[in-house]
Amino acid sequence: MMMQPPTMPLQSDAPRRFPDRRRVDPNALQWASKLVSRYAVAASREQRNAILLELDLPYILDEDAALALYRLDAEVSGPFIQRHLPAGRRAEDERLPWHRLMGHALSRADSALYFALYRRQAPTEQWLRETEQLCRDLINPYTLCPELEQRHPQRWRAQTGPHLFALAQVHGEAMLPYLVRHGAEIWTGGRRIGYQQIVELAYARGWWELWSALLRGGASAPEYDAAVSALASDGATSDADLMHRLLLLAGVGLAPGNRARRDKPLREDTILALYERFPHLVRGPYRNQLDPSSRRPLTGVLELAIRQRDDEVIERLAARLAVRADRSGADELLQAAAHTARFLETVADDDAAEHAATAILKRIPAKAIRNSRELLRRNPLARLLFARAHQACMHHAQDAADLLQAAERHVCAFAASALASDAPQAQAQARANLDTLLMALDRGLPRSIIRRVLRGLERIPDTPVQAAQIVDWARDKLAADEPRFPKEGLLSLIAHQLSRFPVLCFVEERAVIYRRRAA
Repeated sequence: MMMQPPTMPLQSDAPRRFPDRRRVDPNALQWASKLVSRYAVAASREQRNAILLELDLPYILDEDAALALYRLDAEVSGPFIQRHLPAGRRAEDERLPWHRLMGHALSRADSALYFALYRRQAPTEQWLRETEQLCRDLINPYTLCPELEQRHPQRWRAQTGPHLFALAQVHGEAMLPYLVRHGAEIWTGGRRIGYQQIVELAYARGWWELWSALLRGGASAPEYDAAVSALASDGATSDADLMHRLLLLAGVGLAPGNRARRDKPLREDTILALYERFPHLVRGPYRNQLDPSSRRPLTGVLELAIRQRDDEVIERLAARLAVRADRSGADELLQAAAHTARFLETVADDDAAEHAATAILKRIPAKAIRNSRELLRRNPLARLLFARAHQACMHHAQDAADLLQAAERHVCAFAASALASDAPQAQAQARANLDTLLMALDRGLPRSIIRRVLRGLERIPDTPVQAAQIVDWARDKLAADEPRFPKEGLLSLIAHQLSRFPVLCFVEERAVIYRRRAA
C-alpha cells in the first residue's frame, strides 16, 4: 500500500475553525463539546468505547474535536471519526482540508482514516498530481486500480475528464476497471470536458464496457440513438459482437453504479431496425423502448409485430395504448389503439380472446389510468379489453385472480366489480377467489366499488367456512374503523351471514327468547 505524504505543509496545531452551515447547529456544537470533555476524563479504553457508543449521534465533527479525540486514543476514535466526517469538499469550496488530522493519521500509518480524509477533502490539484505520479511510479499493474480507488474523490472535481483521458492514453487496460467504475463522473450537467475524447479512445481500443457506460451515462438522446442505430445497421461486424455491444448499451452486465439513471428514448426507425435484425433484444433488454408517445406513436413497430404475430410486443404496446385518453396531441395514439383493437377483434376463439385481454390488462403499469370513464369513452382498445376481461372473470378463475392482482388499481376495481354481480357465474368465480377478492379491497379501491363488493359478498358464501372468513374480515374492518369501508355496509354483511349461519354468532350475539311461565 502506497501512502503519499500530503503535498501541502502540515499546519500548526493552533485551533482553527472554518464556517460550515452543517456545523452551526447548536446541538451539534454542544454534542462535540460534551463528547470531547467526557472522552478526555475517561480512565480506561472500555470507558472511552462506552462514551463513543452512547454519543454516536447523527452529527458532524469539526477538525478540532476530531483531532482531540484522535490524540487521546487513535485506535478507538479512528472509526468513530470516519463515521462523523463531512461529506466532502467541492472544487469551489473555500474551506481548507483537515491537514492537521491527515498528518497525524499519516504519522501513525493509519491508512483507513488518512484515505477517508483524502477522498473527502484533498484539493483538486493534489489529486491530479498524486494520481499522475502514482500511475508513473507504480510497477505492478494489478495494484494500480485499488490505489486509485483509495484516492478517488467523493465529490465532483472540475477537469476530471481530461485527466482520466491522459492517464488512459498512457496506461490503457491497466486502469480500465477504474475508468469503467467512474466513467459516469466525466459528464454531468453542463460539463462534458474530456467526455468525447474518452468515448473515441474506448471505441478505438475496443473497450466496449467503458464505451457503453460512457454513452449510457453521458450521451444525449440523439447520440445514444445514433450508437444503437449504427450497431443495428452494421453489416461488417459479426452478429455476436453486435449483440454484445447492444446488450452493454442496454445496461445488461454493467454494475448498478454504471447504469444510466433512466433509459434514453430511441427513434422509431432505430427500434424498427433493431427489431428486424434482433427481435429478441426488443422483447428483452430494450422492451422499455416500447412506450408510445404523442411524438413517437410506434405505429410502424406495431404493424410489424402484427404481421409477425409477435404476441409479446403486441401485448406490451397494447398495454401502453389502452391507457391513452389525451384530448390533445394524441390522435395518432388513439388511431394506433383503434388499429390494435381491430386486430384483436380478429381473434375468433373466445377463450383465446379473453386470455389475451387479461394478459394485456395485467401489463398496464400502476397509476397509468387517471379517469376510467373518460378512457372508456375515448379509447376503443380500452373498451374492447375491459369488455373481454369481464367475460374472462366469468369463465376463468385464474384470469379473475390475475386481474384482481393487477398493478393498476382501476383494473383491479373492474375485476372486483365484475365478481360482485348477482350472476351465478360471477358468484362461483368469487368463491374460487375469495382470498384474493378480500385482499383487493385493501388496495384503495373507489368507495363505490367497495360498497358494491360488500353487497356482493352477502350472496357469495355457501358454506360456514366461507361465511366465517367473510365475517372475520368484516369484524376486523369494523375494529380498525377505516373510513373507506362504510360501517352500515360492514354491519349489513355481518348480519346477513349470521342470519344464514347462526353457528358463527358470539354468545352475546345470539337472540334471547323470553317465554311466559305457564300458570
